[in-house]
Amino acid sequence: MRREFSRHSKEAGEEWKERMLKAEIDLEEVKDTHRAINADMTRQYLAIQLETSHQIQQLVTELSQVRAKLVNAEQELQCTKEEKDRILKEKEIQIETLNMKVNSMSDQYEYLFDECFDKLVEKMADSMNSWESEVAVIQKKNKQMLVEFGLDHLDI
Repeated sequence: MRREFSRHSKEAGEEWKERMLKAEIDLEEVKDTHRAINADMTRQYLAIQLETSHQIQQLVTELSQVRAKLVNAEQELQCTKEEKDRILKEKEIQIETLNMKVNSMSDQYEYLFDECFDKLVEKMADSMNSWESEVAVIQKKNKQMLVEFGLDHLDI
């Protein structure tokens, strides 16, 4: 019995050794799998970190370019506003100058027209006096002719 118990004990010991060896192999496989997963996750993390870093750098560069464009656009806008204001002031001055010239010319033309009409009225008055005396002479001649023919000018 002792032998049997010893044999049985040896078999149980061998079985436990095999189990232990299998457990160590399984544990080693789990550790290898864990290391592989850990290595893959580290690789993925580093790849994502590199990609994110690259994207951040691109965005920083793009932001810098956009800010530079914005500064240029704001400067152009300011220059354009100043140019517009300058042109508007020049136009207002030009319009004011032209209005003053128009008013001056209007006054001058009014004076000229008044002067010309006054001279025309004067000439017409002189001409009318001259015509009236000529008309009186012609009427007198016509009356004499009518009298010579024996007609009365009031009858006609």
